[in-house]
Amino acid sequence: MMGASDYKKQVRKLRLTGWAGLIFFGPVIPLAITEGEAGIMLAGLLMTAASIWVLIRARRVGKANEHYQLQYVPGEGFKRYRRTREQKLRMLTISQWAAVAVLAAALFFGAGSGPVNLFIGLVVFLSIQFYIKPRIKRHLRVDPQTEAELRNAGAIGPDEEIRALYKDFESWNELRADATVLAITSRDLAAFALLPSGSFEAAYVPLNEIRQITVQNIGYSGRRLLLSVGDGGHRIIERHLHGRSRLDSPEEFVSDLLKAADEALLGYGPGPSDSDWRSA
Repeated sequence: MMGASDYKKQVRKLRLTGWAGLIFFGPVIPLAITEGEAGIMLAGLLMTAASIWVLIRARRVGKANEHYQLQYVPGEGFKRYRRTREQKLRMLTISQWAAVAVLAAALFFGAGSGPVNLFIGLVVFLSIQFYIKPRIKRHLRVDPQTEAELRNAGAIGPDEEIRALYKDFESWNELRADATVLAITSRDLAAFALLPSGSFEAAYVPLNEIRQITVQNIGYSGRRLLLSVGDGGHRIIERHLHGRSRLDSPEEFVSDLLKAADEALLGYGPGPSDSDWRSA
């Protein structure tokens, strides 16, 4: 299980990046105005604005980590994950071309380090094109092999309805004790952990008791998510979603989770589970 240190590390990195950008690009603006360099001034303004945005993001991530104060309200918030698959892909394309436009402006006006800007731009563009988009397109809400493995192991009952599944590995031959395996049933969000005996131990948060959800991007490429779900009390599930499987999209799984929690909390879901921890 992941702890608060994951959030703290991300906050430190974001703050370092934001302040470095302000210190480097901020002084460029008055110097460019003095010298009458409109292009350099524009580039300085763009990069300064980007640095401020990074600092704002760091503040939001920090707040989300403070005692899990980011509350979940059924049907509200998380606009990015409430989009349809086609809408997500369209927004990702827009993000790619926006990154290209900022990169081109920075290179044209000589703002910052050319190689560094080029590297960051390529990482963002290629990560979206070859990792995030394909996994959204190929995502299987319920992968038959994953379902069969969990049912055969007794982790999910033979008659239990499965609404969505997520695994963080390509093949079940790669299953390790620290691997992320999640399921959304008609009643719960379940997180499975492999035991030395080969069976699974599972943590559960009933869908109709969810009160807190946080979803944070880890790193600059946006390929990894940190998901935290709790009931406002002692039940908390925290997992990294690395997106290592071609058939499992972290973005689509979060969308499925929001939909299931919305329905349960708006009065359409079944009752809570009998226990928080079980061994299969």
